[in-house]
Amino acid sequence: MSIENVYPIQFNRVKVTLLKCNNKLILVDTGMNIDDADIILHYAKHSLNMPLEKYGEVCIITHSHRDHIGGLKRLKEKCGFKIASHIDEAEKIALDTGFTVDLKLKDREFLPGCGGIQIIHVPGHTAGNVCLYIQNEALLILGDTLFADEEGNLSPPPEHYSVNPEMSKKELKRLWELDFDKIIVSHGKDTLTGAKKKFQLMMERIK
Repeated sequence: MSIENVYPIQFNRVKVTLLKCNNKLILVDTGMNIDDADIILHYAKHSLNMPLEKYGEVCIITHSHRDHIGGLKRLKEKCGFKIASHIDEAEKIALDTGFTVDLKLKDREFLPGCGGIQIIHVPGHTAGNVCLYIQNEALLILGDTLFADEEGNLSPPPEHYSVNPEMSKKELKRLWELDFDKIIVSHGKDTLTGAKKKFQLMMERIK
């Protein structure tokens, strides 16, 4: 099963997502390094027939960990897209990559494209960690807000990777009100039907 116009790209350690919206491409995260960036460029050109250099509109960074921003320099050398992140993550991204965040976003703010991409701020993993909610697809792109195992069972991110593990669990309540059935995670198996039920089971388990 797949989602129309939504293209996850799996690397060894992390996953990024390309969104095809109104003849433009939106990239969510950049992978860990130059090799990951080159795979993204190749995929957009040869699998989608939409070179990122021409069709890339914005790159949304879910948070500032290396495996999510490590490919940004390579991609910015090739592409003219804007960089977007939560306002609380923008300074760290700029310090680590040398590139200024063009769009400093706040909780519940919308980006155009794909029927509206809403930024959901879920701090704890990092101060400005976000996931993306695409309501017309009932889809959450979670970044590292949650991890999944090989069966798709969900869990909070590992505590040793989070600046505030308790907050990362507490703030998951922000996702309760969202009407989603599908999730894409950066680490683990995606769930393309029944995701809200898996989320409910996880929340009961971590009480």
